[in-house]
Amino acid sequence: MEEKRVLYIGGFELPDKNAAAHRVLSNGKIIKELGHKVFFLGVSKDENCNPEVLKTISSTNYGTNYSVKYPKTKSEWIFYLSDISVITSIVESDTIDVIIAYNYPALALFKLNKYCKKKGIKLIADCTEWYVAEGNILFRTIKGLDSFFRMRVIQPNLDGIIVISTYLNNYYLKKNKNIILVPPLVDLSDSKWKQRNEKENSFCSFVYAGSPDGKTKDHLGKIISAFLKVNKDFNFNILGITIDEYNEIWKETPIPISMKDKIKFHGRVSNLEVIKKLKESDFSIFVREDNLITKAGFPTKFVESISAGTPVLTNKCSNVEDYLVAGVNGFFVDIFDVDTLTNSLNFVLDCSKDKLEELKFNCVKYDKFNYLEYKNEFVSLLKFDR
Repeated sequence: MEEKRVLYIGGFELPDKNAAAHRVLSNGKIIKELGHKVFFLGVSKDENCNPEVLKTISSTNYGTNYSVKYPKTKSEWIFYLSDISVITSIVESDTIDVIIAYNYPALALFKLNKYCKKKGIKLIADCTEWYVAEGNILFRTIKGLDSFFRMRVIQPNLDGIIVISTYLNNYYLKKNKNIILVPPLVDLSDSKWKQRNEKENSFCSFVYAGSPDGKTKDHLGKIISAFLKVNKDFNFNILGITIDEYNEIWKETPIPISMKDKIKFHGRVSNLEVIKKLKESDFSIFVREDNLITKAGFPTKFVESISAGTPVLTNKCSNVEDYLVAGVNGFFVDIFDVDTLTNSLNFVLDCSKDKLEELKFNCVKYDKFNYLEYKNEFVSLLKFDR
C-alpha cells in the first residue's frame, strides 16, 4: 500500500489529557507503523494557544500535531461546530490524503464531506459514542439534531467508519461496508503497563477511577452503599472525584466517619497515577445502566484495568462480555439493587490469595487490547473497498 498522509481531527487533548487522546494516539500509532504519515488536529485549553493553527505545529514521535483553542464563549462554540477553515488550511499546507474525524460535529462534518469529495480526499469517521441530548429545550434541540444527522445521515455515507462497540458495528454494517471495530487500545510495550506495584496492606483492595455524573454514568453511590454493607475488611480508593463532590451528588448516601479509613477519595489525578493505583489494587470496579449511551460506547477504564493486570468487577454493559470471562479476568456483579451488589462483593471478598493471583496473571497475559493486534483492520480500512 502506498504511503498516505492521514489527518486525525477531533476534540482530543494530546498527549494524554482525555480518553479521546489515548484512543487517537493508539490508532495513529497503528497507521504510522503501516508506513503512513500521521497528523493530529486536537484542542488545547492553553490560554496562549496561537489562533493561527499552522503556527501551532509541533513534531513528536507519534506524528505532527496542530491545535485549536478549546472553545468557551457562545461565538467560539458556534465557530468550532460549524467552521472547517482550520482543517482546510492544514490540508492545503500538508497535502492530506485521508481525514479521520473523531466524533465530529454534524454541521462541520457535513461541510468537510463536501470539501473532501471535491478534493479527492477520503473521509473516515471514528465513532465512539451515541449521546442523548439533555438540558434545556434549546440545548436538547441543537444537540439532538447534531446527534441525529451525524449518526444517521452523514457518517453512513462517508468512505469508512471506525467503531468502538458491537452495537455501533451492527448498526453501521447495514449502511457502510468499509467499517472496522476497534476497542480502546494500548501499547503494552510502554513501561507504564509493565511493573506491578505492591499493595498498601493485606486487605482486599478495590479502585474506582472516573467522572461520575450521578445520573446514568457509573453509579458510585450504589457501589458505596453496597460496600457499607459488606461484612469483611477492605480498602476502596476512589479517583476522579473528591469527597465534597461525592457528598454534593449523593446526599442520600453519606459515608460514616468510621469508614473514612476504608473508603478514600483522591480527587482528579493524572492518568499515570490512575494506572499506578490500579496496579496496587486487587480489583477495579464500575457499574453502568443498560441504555443507548452505554451500548454504543465502550469503557476505557475496563481496558486500562485489564492492561494494568487488575481484574475487573462490572455489570454486563456495552459488549464487555466479549472480553471479560467470569472467574478468569474478573467477575460480573449484579446491580439490581444494593443488596444483590453487596452479595456480589462478599463473594469476591471470599476469593483466596491463589485465586487473586490467578486472576491477575490472566489479565497480564491478555492481549486483545494491544494495538498491534489491529493492524489488519486498518490495512483493510485504508484500502477504501466499499
